[in-house]
Amino acid sequence: MHIKLIPIFLIINTLLALSAAGPAMAATDSQPSDGMIPELNDSTVNDTMAMYPFFILDVHKPLCDPCQRMKATIFELSLELRGQVAFGMIDGKKNHKTDRGYNITSYPTLLVFENGTLVDRREGFASKKYIVDGLRMVKPDLNTSRVTYG
Repeated sequence: MHIKLIPIFLIINTLLALSAAGPAMAATDSQPSDGMIPELNDSTVNDTMAMYPFFILDVHKPLCDPCQRMKATIFELSLELRGQVAFGMIDGKKNHKTDRGYNITSYPTLLVFENGTLVDRREGFASKKYIVDGLRMVKPDLNTSRVTYG
C-alpha cells in the first residue's frame, strides 16, 4: 500500500489562506450562497446583525401558518437579493429577550436594520411586492431586477 504524504507547509498555507478569507467573506457576503437563512437566538442575533449593513430579521413562531408562508417569501428574497440584503430568522416564543426588546405583538414580524439601527418593521404576513417596496423606501439604490412576482 502506497500512501502519498502532503508536505505540512502546504496544509498550513492552505489553512491560513482559508482562515484569512473567512471573516472577510462573512463581512461582505449577505447570505450563504445556498440561500439558507440562519436560525438565530437571543445570544446570536446582535452579533449576526452587526456583521451586515442591511439586515432583515424574521421573528416567527412555530406552527404559525402566516409565518410559514412568510418563510417561503423570505427564502426567495434571500436568493433574489443576494449580495445586498442579509436575512435571519428567530423564534419569538423561545427567544423572549429579542421578542420583548422589539415589542413583538404579532407573528410574523419583519424587522429591517440598516447598520444595526431598526429602520422599518412589518407585522403580519406581507406579499413579496409589499416587502420589496418597503425595502426600496429604506434603501432606494436596492437592485431588485432579479426579484420575480407571481
